[in-house]
This record gives sequence, structure tokens and C-alpha cells, in this order.
Amino acid sequence: NRERQEIERLLLRHDCVAVWPPQEEFADYVDFCKTFLWPVFHDSMLGFQTTNVQFFSDTGWAAYTYINNVYARTVVRHTHESGIIWIQDYHLLMTPTFIARKVQKANIGLYLHTPFPSSDSFKSLPVREELLSGIFSCDQIGFQFFDYARAFLVSAKRIYGL
Repeated sequence: NRERQEIERLLLRHDCVAVWPPQEEFADYVDFCKTFLWPVFHDSMLGFQTTNVQFFSDTGWAAYTYINNVYARTVVRHTHESGIIWIQDYHLLMTPTFIARKVQKANIGLYLHTPFPSSDSFKSLPVREELLSGIFSCDQIGFQFFDYARAFLVSAKRIYGL
């Protein structure tokens, strides 16, 4: 507890706020990000084509949404209507949804450092619409390369029939 207080004090000097997610859920969240989302976003789904297939984990998804909500609640407590909120990478794709529900006029930006998967890979996800909804809750979306933006647009077009 004393260590946390010291970290929080040091972060406040830089206008930063610590987020302390529960460890058990955080471990499931990290596992879901590493074993499910990372391979999908990198179109590296060889692990899904073996005899030891890593199927979608409902527990992992629950942890992912829960931890995203933990981050969102922290942001909401420390922002104002006209604040600018930047979210980084696929680990927090649901966070914009949870923020937008509480702060309707929030200016939310998302930057994806990872590739966006091909539309065939993305549309195979059981939570594709939830992830797209999180992304579409943003006012601005940034991609590292044009090809990643194009893959996102193709996925959105094919999933939503735009």
C-alpha cells in the first residue's frame, strides 16, 4: 500500500494516474491478449491450425472486458467533457465503449500499433462486432501503416455491409 502511494505521488507530478487492476483477472486478460488477440491481429493463426488448438476463451473475454472497464472507470474519474483521451493498441479496444457510455462528448482517439487482421481472420472472431463497436466509439483512429487502415476498412465494410 505504501509503495502504491509513492507510485501514485510520482505519477501525479506528470499528470498521470495509476490503474491497479485485480491480479487474477489481469492474468487472464494478459493471457487472452497474448494467446488469442495477438495471433489474430498479426494474422499468425498457426496455433489455431494444430492438434492443440487454442479456442476462444469465454473466461479470457470476460477478463478482457472487465480490465478494459477498470481502465475506463479510472479515465472517467479523471477526465472532463472536453478532455482528449488517447488509447493505445489492441489491449484496450473495449475501453472506448465504456468511456463513451459515461462521457458522451469525450474526444477519444485510438492508435493501433499492431497490424489489423485480414477481413477473413477478423470476421471469424466471435466478438468481432464488440471489438468494432469499441473502435467505432472513437473520434479518431490511427494505424501504423496504410495497409492496416485498409484491412480495418475492409473488415468494417464486410461485417457491417457498408
